[in-house]
Amino acid sequence: MKLEIVNVSVVVLANQHNPTILHPAFLEGQKIVPGDWEPAEDPLCTPPFARVVYKNGIELVAELSKFQVLDTRPPEDPGQSVAPRVASDYIAALPHVKYTAVGLNIVAFLEQEHPESYVVQAFLKDGPWRSGKLQPNSLTIALFYEVDGAVFQYKCDPGARSEPSGGQSRRGLVVSGNYHTPLSQQTADEGRGVIERFQDRCSHFLGIVGDFFEGEG
Repeated sequence: MKLEIVNVSVVVLANQHNPTILHPAFLEGQKIVPGDWEPAEDPLCTPPFARVVYKNGIELVAELSKFQVLDTRPPEDPGQSVAPRVASDYIAALPHVKYTAVGLNIVAFLEQEHPESYVVQAFLKDGPWRSGKLQPNSLTIALFYEVDGAVFQYKCDPGARSEPSGGQSRRGLVVSGNYHTPLSQQTADEGRGVIERFQDRCSHFLGIVGDFFEGEG
């Protein structure tokens, strides 16, 4: 099964973000994004929530407790996404905020004709939960690990992916990895240090997916 990267994101939790400052003018003025990035729609800026979307697929969202940079069109090598750099520069511009945790996320898709039956056969051993009157139609996997100072959550769900051109959606497995790292010092520098590990986290995730689905063609 060929792995396709759907999106990557960086999420920064804080005691008190200020969504009202998230605006293209602020982002360009602080050199967080280049001046030639074009907004795909009018920005939304309110006290509890703000959102800026660019034509290149980068979305920035700020809430009172969370700031996120999402790359909806990541490169084939997800570790080369600009999302981590944007997130790092954003929190560097706001050093007074108490940052509490950083999440590094990758979502991928594996095309599979019968994803529901596949996950049942691949991940669920025989037992009373799948015998007699009980035959599961599908299964969702969520596994948690300790990985180099982070809590790594691996999820696998049957799902579908719609084509950007509006073509017929494809069935398969949606696999995702989340690396959650608490920040003991709650500083921007500590948060940026975690974000710098984004490429390593992507390599780890791709290796795990390869191990889990080794031999599947």
